[in-house]
Amino acid sequence: MNGDLRYGSRDVLDFTFKDIATRKPLFYFESLKTSEMDTKAATVYAKGGRGNSQLIAWTGSRIITFNCTDALISPKSFALFSGKRSQKLTKLVHKKEALKAMPTSGSGVTTPPTGAGTYVELGMMNGEAKYGATVDTTHPMFVYKGEANGVTVSTDSTTGADIEFTKATTTGTVTTKTYDVTAFASGTPNTSEKLFFFSSDVTEGDIIIVDYYYSEKVTEIVIASDSFPDTFLVEGLTLFRDENGYDHIAHLSIPKAKLASDFKISFKPDGDPATFAFTLNALKPIDSTDMVLMDIEDDYIDKTY
Repeated sequence: MNGDLRYGSRDVLDFTFKDIATRKPLFYFESLKTSEMDTKAATVYAKGGRGNSQLIAWTGSRIITFNCTDALISPKSFALFSGKRSQKLTKLVHKKEALKAMPTSGSGVTTPPTGAGTYVELGMMNGEAKYGATVDTTHPMFVYKGEANGVTVSTDSTTGADIEFTKATTTGTVTTKTYDVTAFASGTPNTSEKLFFFSSDVTEGDIIIVDYYYSEKVTEIVIASDSFPDTFLVEGLTLFRDENGYDHIAHLSIPKAKLASDFKISFKPDGDPATFAFTLNALKPIDSTDMVLMDIEDDYIDKTY
């Protein structure tokens, strides 16, 4: 290959994170949008004479960072950055619903609680029981009368206090400012719950805000106060194009890369989809001064016509 060839770069890096000791691959990053290498060094000068001019320079403190953004994130990649392994489990998750009260005549319950005039049904999606809503004794359910927007809690015109309902102390009977719960099964574990209200407290069409928990299978991702990302062997792959228009495979290796603890995920409803930003810091290996190596293959990728 002509050693004087010049290259242009217009391709991202595909990264592979590996265990430094075993070289076992831990994760493949193949959806990066950007992967920018930033190289800095500190230079200090001996100054003196008229005008205090710079006379001699010393350069050191080499710092190499890779600033990356990933278009996608997975539980496993997130675990690399948080330093805490993700896991699949069943746990209680939070749900807030704003529901329109309906008359007890259409509840489907043969004998509604005594004193009940209206009800709402939790855990529904497209007319079917979905969430398996369950009141948990260690995570109490909060029930309020709400405004039409489904966000604002209504207040008492006299006291200014939130209009809140508590669970009735006697099963099968509701009194003012209480509700009674009836589980309504439509196939295990899809169970909804119907909350019945005193006839003079809630009328048909009123908004009821219910804050509760239900059991769901989830992939749990944790950011812990005592867990931080590790140091990895990182290998990358990209393309360099020469002045003749041919692409050459370029291999990049960071023998010792510390994954920075700082990372950012944006949650926003507009514009381009949010990206996951993270930083790699290249460290000096134990047995070498080579912090980053790039190997450009002599052979180019054949064009097909």
